[in-house]
Order: sequence, then structure tokens, then C-alpha cells
Amino acid sequence: MTIRAGEAFEIALGLAERNLPDGSEIIVSYGVGNSRLGGFEAPRLLAEGKADLAFLNPSPVTHMALNGLAPYSERIDIRNLAVFPSWDKIAFAVRRDLGVRSLEEFGEKKLPLRLSTRGQGPEGTTEFTIRRILSLCGWSLEDVDQWDGTVDQVPVPSHPRRMEGIEQGAYDAVFDEGITGWTADALARDMVLLPLQPSVFAEMEQLGFRRSTIPKAAFPALAADVPALEFGGWPLFCRADFPDDLAYAVVKAIAARKDTMPVDGDRFDMSRICRDTEEGPMCIPLHPGAERYYREAGYL
Repeated sequence: MTIRAGEAFEIALGLAERNLPDGSEIIVSYGVGNSRLGGFEAPRLLAEGKADLAFLNPSPVTHMALNGLAPYSERIDIRNLAVFPSWDKIAFAVRRDLGVRSLEEFGEKKLPLRLSTRGQGPEGTTEFTIRRILSLCGWSLEDVDQWDGTVDQVPVPSHPRRMEGIEQGAYDAVFDEGITGWTADALARDMVLLPLQPSVFAEMEQLGFRRSTIPKAAFPALAADVPALEFGGWPLFCRADFPDDLAYAVVKAIAARKDTMPVDGDRFDMSRICRDTEEGPMCIPLHPGAERYYREAGYL
């Protein structure tokens, strides 16, 4: 069981332990892997009344949904109940001997890349993000085919095919998140990480993605920190009109399971899931019922 599946399971157990008002029924949309519920579909299910809660990654999806930004054509009025910490960035690794210093250079030079990236389809948040960044840099995944290159799309960041390809030097570039699983291996095979340019940050920040760095402290093989976009956070969220007493009860249920809740890092910290952090960006406001619990319990 993954950490995220474990968190969802513990939340469900907490809800089942009579923390909800009598007669309550809550439908949760939980997306994992390449499930459509792990992408942009979950907020739509809330808007359509087909689900009450949604749990997905990364946090900027909630910003896009609340503000009606691509890929959403209309605003979806949602609020956070919690944001579970998940430290991550989007990384663009390339072979050092290519001599490329920016993503824009690939479009200019039309290099026949052997590229490994994610394949999730139009609803996949990782593929959406990478495609959006590449378009801002003047090229696309489809262009790689026109340059006589290849694009190997894998379903998860540390897929065995990718890890074997990195070890054997089969790729010129790897573009993905989940960087704790594959980036150190890529750097050890003489790849470097490309920084994003200020113009890309400016456009992506409008969608809720925050500028950050991939730190040398986490990857000693780096020469220095690399400018990158955050891709962290697993927000648990609901419609804005979700009843206050139920929102309160859901957060209380999380607190009831906090000692057995799986989490990145040493321990689960209730005060971290209700605040804006690097590991859990709070891209939309807390639901007032949830906020009331956090304040009464001393977490805010």
C-alpha cells in the first residue's frame, strides 16, 4: 500500500469510527496512479454532486478548479479540509554532453531526443504540466517525433523500464516529478538538471504552481540549487457548501487516526496539514468547519 492509499484508508477508518453525525454518508473521490480521479476529473465530480470529498495531487489543481483556469472552463467553488505533505518538484534532466542549457534550446536545435516522460493522457496532472511548460519553451512532445527522436511515456516516475533505461544510458533526457525516486540515478549517469526561465515561472504561477528550487542539499551531485516548480501536496477538499458540521467531523476523524497515519517524514503532524507549507501548498482557503476544528484543537 502506498503512503497516499494508506492515508485515504486511515481517513476512511476515522470516518467509520462514529465521528460523523448519525445518518451521514460521504462519497470520496481518491485518485491514484493513472486513474482519471488522480487528475483533473475529481473537482468536476464534486461540482456534479457525484462525490463529496476529493483527494489528489498536486495542490495547484485546486487553484485551477477554484478559479476556472485551464483545463477548467468554469469556476468550481471548493475548499480545503487538509493538505497532506508530499515534497516534490518537476525536474528536467538531460545528458551533460548534449551541451544544452535550457529547454528552449531543444526547440531551436531540433535535437533527435530519446526522451522519457509521463504518459497519463489529457487528464493527467503531470503530463499536463510538462506539456504546458514545453509549449512555453516553444516545442511539444509531438515535435520530438518530427526531429527523428523517441518519447517513452511511463505510467509512474520510477517505472522499472525508466530506471533500467537511465542505468544503461538509453535516454538523452528525463522529464518528470517524483524526483526522489529517479533523479539521483540520472545525476549519477552524468545528467544535469535544466533550470526553468523567469518567463515560464510567470506563466505557470498564474495556474497556481509556485517557483522553488531542487536543492543541492537533497542531491549532492548538483553544482547548485536548480530553479524549479513545486509539485507537492495532496489536498483533501470539498465543495464550499459542504456542511460545517461534516467538515468539522472529517478533520476530527483525521485527528483520531493521526498516530497510525502514514506520512512522508518522521511523523504525522496535524499542525502541518492546515497550514501553507512547501510540502503541502495551501492553494485555496480552508473550509470554515475544518478551520473551526483546527483552532479549537490548537493546531491553528
